[in-house]
Amino acid sequence: MTKAAAGGACGAGSNAFCAGPAACRGGVCLTKAAAGGACGGATNATCAGAAACRGGVCLTKAAAGGACGAGSNAFCASPAACRGGVCLTKAAAGGACGGATNATCAGAATCRGGVCLTAAAKGDACGAGNNTFCADPAACRGGVCRTPIGFGDERCDQSDYNYCEGAFVCLTFQCWLQSPVGGRCGRIGGKRFFCGAADYCDGGVCRAYDTPIGGACTRSADCHVAARCFEGRCRTTSLYGGLCGGITGSVCMSGTYCEYDRCRI
Repeated sequence: MTKAAAGGACGAGSNAFCAGPAACRGGVCLTKAAAGGACGGATNATCAGAAACRGGVCLTKAAAGGACGAGSNAFCASPAACRGGVCLTKAAAGGACGGATNATCAGAATCRGGVCLTAAAKGDACGAGNNTFCADPAACRGGVCRTPIGFGDERCDQSDYNYCEGAFVCLTFQCWLQSPVGGRCGRIGGKRFFCGAADYCDGGVCRAYDTPIGGACTRSADCHVAARCFEGRCRTTSLYGGLCGGITGSVCMSGTYCEYDRCRI
């Protein structure tokens, strides 16, 4: 038998064996290249050890968290994929991500606070157990994505999925700002201002009661004309939908009741 160099025919019918260090693979003498070495095609080389020929280069297989890509001589073992030079798996919504998890988020999910969450629109469920976050400008309030509003004409009740931003207070289904004594009150130029619990609106100006809301009384005559004596304290009366209790100190009109600081039927 003759001795064949790398690339030469070998094995049955060739009357040749391969000269070292080449070995006969599929009837052709091939050398073995280390990780990072050229392989396949005209190189007359296969990959040594656990390396595999991918794109003409011998690469080793890296697990999740291992280095990959240019300079690493490695590719990622399935189901991981190379992201930024590191092999990362993909977690579904609700799965752990980032940091030491070696995982990114699958599909439309985004890694927020170490958990894969999908974006929820205004009115959608959000918060713990939903694996969602609210898309800007909405925020998660009471387990539902709601949009912050101010002096606009939008309603701030539950069904419209809005809430009053900052110092605004939802009063009669619209957002109002509280004014101090001497400040303006009522609807003024598309804006809405209300007076504090111890004040009242008189001619568009907030003024202090002679006997403040919440002050002790024995009869309604002891209180300002806008208030009445109820359970030994001066209180104003709110209509259905108005604020009551701790926010304003008001009581609800007959036929309604105070629940979560609002008069309801």
